[in-house]
Amino acid sequence: ASRVTATGEAVDVLVQEAESALPQVIEVAAVHGTVRSVTVEEPDLETVFLRLTIDGDLARVVEALRELPLASRVTGTGDSVDVLVQDAESALPQVIEGAAVHGTVRSVTVEEPDLETVFLRLTGKKLRD
Repeated sequence: ASRVTATGEAVDVLVQEAESALPQVIEVAAVHGTVRSVTVEEPDLETVFLRLTIDGDLARVVEALRELPLASRVTGTGDSVDVLVQDAESALPQVIEGAAVHGTVRSVTVEEPDLETVFLRLTGKKLRD
């Protein structure tokens, strides 16, 4: 898994290839609890991942950012908040402003889809296939 975040009873696992990783993810999760549901989502080509490192009340920051219509998913773990958006350029000021109400934003990372993700989404095949 390239990224794992937990919020309440939900755990989000970001992997490159869900089909091959899903059995392993379920097996590991089942060791520590009961897997009640599994949802596989494929991000579209415009989805951008924002990660903010926060000093402050993480739960309130997550709650505030979930209210933003531009955020398709918001999760928090440790001292960071992960936000999925369609347009980082227009979303970033709103996300930072929303987070700053309940904490201090220490850093921001913007990750756009890489070439392999775009190729996989368009063709259904990995670059190495």
